[in-house]
Amino acid sequence: MAQKSEQRENGQRARRWYQKYLPFIARTPEMQVEWLSTECRRGKLTREDLMPYVRLLFCEENMGNQEELQALLAGLSPEMRQQLLAIADIYDVPKVVKLLPELNATLVEIALGKELPPYETKPQQVMDKVLYAINDRSEELLLGVAGRLLESGCAPDHFRENYERFRAILADEEFIRTLWPHAQ
Repeated sequence: MAQKSEQRENGQRARRWYQKYLPFIARTPEMQVEWLSTECRRGKLTREDLMPYVRLLFCEENMGNQEELQALLAGLSPEMRQQLLAIADIYDVPKVVKLLPELNATLVEIALGKELPPYETKPQQVMDKVLYAINDRSEELLLGVAGRLLESGCAPDHFRENYERFRAILADEEFIRTLWPHAQ
């Protein structure tokens, strides 16, 4: 019996050694989330250093199993979810917002406060994806946080114009739905 438990312990030790040197992309999503949370807690890497890893976590390959990612994100602490959203670049924000187990004002504020890269050729399209992702989860939360950001002046430069345009699009969609209820 003692020999089996010793072998099991050695097997676990060997697995840990292997996992330590396993490249990030070869890890399972569970191991990727665990690594990211560990690195965030350590604080040795900057947000810019961690951003590519967050992008790899939410790549199309992993998005095929959304239930697993939702469960993994649900297991994180609220502070860790905030850090994960803050680290993610604006292109990954819609994916992260859709997978978060619960959305609160702090998370929405982080998502709406993201700056667009200066090289972006279609900034309205990128912001629309972020706004739609938040609006699909909670329209009231989006209205409240966006209003607060606009009143306080803490919103990014591009936000007011994009948000007003987004509200006009939603109003147009609602009008079209009233005229043609069966149209999508």
